[in-house]
Amino acid sequence: FGRQKHSELNTWIINNGIRITAPAGSNVIASMDGVIVYAGEFKSYGNMVIVDHGKGLYTIYGNLESINVKNGQKIVVGGLLGKVGLPQSSQKASLYFEVRKDGAPQNPLVWLK
Repeated sequence: FGRQKHSELNTWIINNGIRITAPAGSNVIASMDGVIVYAGEFKSYGNMVIVDHGKGLYTIYGNLESINVKNGQKIVVGGLLGKVGLPQSSQKASLYFEVRKDGAPQNPLVWLK
């Protein structure tokens, strides 16, 4: 998360989220109760789900192999959102996870404690 030096491009990049390595096909579950506001494909995120948790708090789950929810659906903590996929830029399966509060990216590691 945050500003990091890209080793191959030799430039600085900003990561608004984190990658969580997991076997392809692993379950991706909701971190909190909420409502699905987006479930579909989105540019560099691949298959993606956005959950609105209220009070300006959103979580984003990207790089999914499959999506198991629909827009407008309520989800509870631990509810199945989809399955982990292979990112376009890597050979390792992983989940992209992002937390936003009032539109600003937050360090997901703080929220996962």
